[in-house]
Amino acid sequence: MEISTLKMFVKVAELKSFSKAATAMDIAQSYVSTRIHQYEKELGTELFIRHNKGVELSAQGIIFLDYAKRILRMVDEAENIFSKNSNTGLLRISTMQSTAQTYLPAILSEFHKHFPEYKLKISTSNAAMNIEKLFRYEAEFVYVAGSIDSNDISSVKLTDEKLVLISNQKINDLRGFLSAGNITLLAFPSGCAYRKQTEKWLEAQNITINNLVECDSIPAILSSVTAGMGCSVLPSHLVNDHIKNGYVYANELPRKFSNIPLNLCYRKDMKLNEGMKQFIEINKKNIR
Repeated sequence: MEISTLKMFVKVAELKSFSKAATAMDIAQSYVSTRIHQYEKELGTELFIRHNKGVELSAQGIIFLDYAKRILRMVDEAENIFSKNSNTGLLRISTMQSTAQTYLPAILSEFHKHFPEYKLKISTSNAAMNIEKLFRYEAEFVYVAGSIDSNDISSVKLTDEKLVLISNQKINDLRGFLSAGNITLLAFPSGCAYRKQTEKWLEAQNITINNLVECDSIPAILSSVTAGMGCSVLPSHLVNDHIKNGYVYANELPRKFSNIPLNLCYRKDMKLNEGMKQFIEINKKNIR
């Protein structure tokens, strides 16, 4: 079982195409197809279901993909640990949009200054998807808002974010405003910790929002609220400039629902080298 073939298998599974995987890895499609076919013969099972539009993982292929990713992750860890300089390698970080837009730039700048040998790979996902990335060995560190319920994950609380409801008009009676029945709420798709907290708050107030608009873009949400399309619930540090400039007004949520912890998370089974330990410390210093 060669590592190179495992990488081919994972790439084909991700792109659902032998040709696209070959192009991405800069190798011949026939070579990829042959190696995967040999793999299937060795394992005695079909890993992919082939059809005119590409390929899909078979039931056995789905199981094998999990093992393949774990093997590749362990190989990466071993190479990092036993390299001449243990503070080199790939550091994959998955963050929420709000963290990427506010806290992360200064953190990455300082880390890169002290550890320029690291190759950084940054991606954005919501809190639920970030946790899944840890379980799938697709990230070393993730940022998650809200509580963490897993014995396999270590979390470092960085700060408490304060949630506020923003609108383009002053609201004197928040409950009355939301209960009017004609309010549009702009929110991130399911899996977002801010949306989950908002839903808990509204449920506790027996308030039902009939017009919910899902939007996976902070700038789009802010622009829509500014234009009067509706209201939204976001961390105050994310909207402070809009509030100061008079584009939107902020309304505080009840204390029970306004504070939400921001955590830096990583797997407990991951061995931390000096660079990783310093990444944690830089986060603690920059986010308070």
